[in-house]
Formats: sequence, C-alpha cells, structure tokens
Amino acid sequence: MRKRKLKAIDLFAGVGGFSLGLQQAGLDVVAAVEIDKYCVETLTANKATSFPKMKIIQADICTLSGEYLLKKVGLAKGQLDMLVGGPPCQGFSTSSSTRSTTDPRSKLMWQFVRMVKEIQPRHFVIENVQGLLNFKDFFRLLLKSLEKYGYVVRFNLLDCASYGIPQRRHRVLIEGARNDLNIIPKYPAPTHFDLGKKQKGDIPAWLVAKKCFATHGFSKAEVDDVWWNTKLEIMMNRKTAAEMVNQAVNEILLETLLTEVNAKNQKGDRKMAKAKQKDQKKSVTKPKGSGEQLVLIDVQPENAKPIIRAARIYKEHQAVRLSALAKEKEHKQKVLELVKEAKLQPLKDGVIKFTYEGVTVTIEPQR
Repeated sequence: MRKRKLKAIDLFAGVGGFSLGLQQAGLDVVAAVEIDKYCVETLTANKATSFPKMKIIQADICTLSGEYLLKKVGLAKGQLDMLVGGPPCQGFSTSSSTRSTTDPRSKLMWQFVRMVKEIQPRHFVIENVQGLLNFKDFFRLLLKSLEKYGYVVRFNLLDCASYGIPQRRHRVLIEGARNDLNIIPKYPAPTHFDLGKKQKGDIPAWLVAKKCFATHGFSKAEVDDVWWNTKLEIMMNRKTAAEMVNQAVNEILLETLLTEVNAKNQKGDRKMAKAKQKDQKKSVTKPKGSGEQLVLIDVQPENAKPIIRAARIYKEHQAVRLSALAKEKEHKQKVLELVKEAKLQPLKDGVIKFTYEGVTVTIEPQR
C-alpha cells in the first residue's frame, strides 16, 4: 500500500527556508503564510520547482483564522500533520539592544499558539533564536500554553554546525505532539563535531556528547536548569550533567573493552580454524600471558562500573594488553589497591573469580 505524504502549513514563511527543508524531508507544504511582499515574490518564483502544492497566502496572520487556513487546503480540524513556523525573532535576539517580550514582533509568538489551538495539528515545530531562552517567564508561559491545548511539548537548543551546516547558528526548537498520539517529541542526534576536543583522558568529546544528547529534549520543568555545554556542544541539565557524563564515560570504556575482547576472540577463532585445516594435532606450549583472550561471565549493564574495574585488575594481574584502558597516570597504584581489596582467588586453569562491590566477576583465559 502506498503511504500518503504528510501535509504541513508554514506560518511566518519568509522566503521558504523551512518549507524547503520539509519538502526535502518528504512532506508536502500545502500552504505558506507571509506578510512581506518581497518574500511572497520569492515564494511565487520558486513555487513551480520547489513548492508545487503550496497555496501562498499574503496576509497579516493576526487577521487569519485556523478555520480559514484549513478550508484553503481542504482539511478539517485535527487533520493537518504538521504546523511549523519561525515567528519574528528581533524582540528576543541578543543582537538587539532593545529586545523585549513587549515588542510587537515578540507578541506574534502568541499568534502561532492561537493557530495550534484552532488547527489542532498532529505535530508542530517552532524555531527561534537562542535569546528566547533568556526570557524565562515568557518561555515557561509559552510552553504551558501549548501544553494547555493538548500537546506533549519539549524544547532543545541545536547548533546548525552539528548537522553539517557550515556555520555556527544556535536555534531553539520547540516541538509538540498531540496527546492522543501518545508519543514524546524527538530530536535527531548531532552528526558533526569538533574532533579535536577531548573530554577525559583520550576519550573524544563527541563520543561523550552523542551519549549525553537529550534525544527527547527538555520539559517546562527544566527551563531554569538548562545550559549550553561548550565542551560537548549540546544543551544539558545542570542538575544531571555530571552524572550523565560519568555514565557515558563508563559505557564507552566498557564498549571499548568488549570490542577488544571480541577482536581477540575472533583472532583466536581464525587461528583455531587455520590450525584445524593444517591438521595440527601437536600441542604447542605458549609463553605465560600470550594469546590469552578475556571472557566476561554474566555481565549485566547495571554492573558496568565494577566490571570495568575488574577488567583493569585482570589486566595488571595477567599482563593482557588493553591499551585503551591503560593511560591513566595513577592506574598502576589503583590496580594494586583494588587487587588487594578484591582478594583475588585464582582457580585451576588460570581462572580468576572474585566479588567486588556486590558483583561476582569471573574472568578466564580462553584457549
């Protein structure tokens, strides 16, 4: 069955930048509202090639009703898939010395809210400048009003450069999903980073940023706590940032360990297959510590931290090369302390089994 194309209406359309992005994403922009005659001329000139189904409405949005717009595109209330718009930003921009929520252009934000109420789209997206976040009372009231009309509302601050655009441009994106859809708005994770930045040790900051990125944005309750993390180049909640970064680092260390373990296992499997093909029946004695492969038994995600520490203990004890985990200056002394604390009990065949921080860890050489 052929899927229908989603339909969108663009308010405060300008020359059609938002509309063009939606069209490229596979949506049909069925109407655009814009008051400026020069912008309308540009939209009209590009209509045939870029916006074939768009009805261009040159009007003051304050004079239009949601019912009128829906009638123009042949839809009923609640049938529009997406309502988007970038209300005038001059009243919020940090470039203005007179910025204010009482600026007539700032008040046009409430016209978008009114259209959400009257059209009841399945989804909506509002784009504006970073300075909007400085007016916390205004911003909180904006989110509350949108929720009032039946939406799950989230916001995030994104940098265009993080998505491959060759310029630094921070923009607030407010997304809403109608309550009956039972979904939470979602933001795409960044795809481009400053690869030269480091977070801890030799762990790239971009790797930490991808794990800490707020995929579902932030709620109204977090307005006072969010800030732009310049090291990771993402928005974070101050109250949870440190915990998230530490968790991300631990996950990265564990993933690095398991990747190296898998690589060693695969290498061992290839060696065994090669030996079998040559029908080598004679056993070969290996030097102590060489060719060993780690197998972590019963590893659970919630046990990541003690497993990582246990692996470090094993590294020091058996001289297994895990270079990704061996670059901390105090590593050697810490391992010695952990070995003593964990009371390692080597069993037969080189197996090491011990309990640390309430987790039983079994590590064995695989031959």
